[in-house]
Amino acid sequence: MIVPIVLTQAANDAIDLAAVTSRAKARVLAMRGKLVQTWLFPRDFGGPPDRANELFVPPEAARRIEALIARLLAQRGDTPPRMMTVHPAYRGDSIVPTSITYSIHPGTDRVTIPVW
Repeated sequence: MIVPIVLTQAANDAIDLAAVTSRAKARVLAMRGKLVQTWLFPRDFGGPPDRANELFVPPEAARRIEALIARLLAQRGDTPPRMMTVHPAYRGDSIVPTSITYSIHPGTDRVTIPVW
């Protein structure tokens, strides 16, 4: 009798983002594709390419951030640049924010992107 053996990937590939408490841990997870390195304050809006602006988020959150920035750039068009403030929210010692709120001034444009 032949019995087929089926290998499956573990159903729970989730990572504990609360345990990502250092850049070293975040970089390891980024190498494994679990996190993506991006920028807290978007480079397209003048954010610096330095460590203080570096951000690690899951791939899905990175896609939502990229979509938001693309939308904001498209809306900007020929109008004068407006100010943007970025407020990340954190839980515990994690360096991965739980959410990021982008506010455009002047005006009331405010978008919060949930991360985890």
